[in-house]
Amino acid sequence: MSATKDPAVSKEKVLGITRPGIKNDEVLDLYKTWSKDYDKDLDEEEYGGPRKVAQTLAAALGEGSAARVLDVAAGTGLCGLELSKLGFSNVDALDASQEMLDVAKTKNVYKNFLKEFLGPNRLNIDDNTYDGMTACGLFCDGHVGPNCLEQLIRIVKPGG
Repeated sequence: MSATKDPAVSKEKVLGITRPGIKNDEVLDLYKTWSKDYDKDLDEEEYGGPRKVAQTLAAALGEGSAARVLDVAAGTGLCGLELSKLGFSNVDALDASQEMLDVAKTKNVYKNFLKEFLGPNRLNIDDNTYDGMTACGLFCDGHVGPNCLEQLIRIVKPGG
């Protein structure tokens, strides 16, 4: 068995979990098994989204900011890790997959972990809690739709 993964297999996983018509429960089932290899698979795909998102937030709030940030659909914590590299230390993770959050915990970059599926449902977070938020790769079939935007806006401070 090869020590490295086949990039074609990694790409197939990404396309499979974002395929049109996939349902929320299917996505959660796939993340249960993929969570352990997710970071490695996306690294092989040279996934630069989390770094770019973190840099964009740092440009808005300043590097090393003490701002309270929510990493929405945090997954395994790739964006949180990039925020940490930029000096952010007050970051919470929100994701629907417990297995992905369990991997995110190993990175030691988050203060709190919130297991919630984003939608029109009211999040168990007070109004105006966060100075900013990050979101990377979440708006696709079976993941997150625009019906969560009202909740995300509600929990970010005015001007955030």
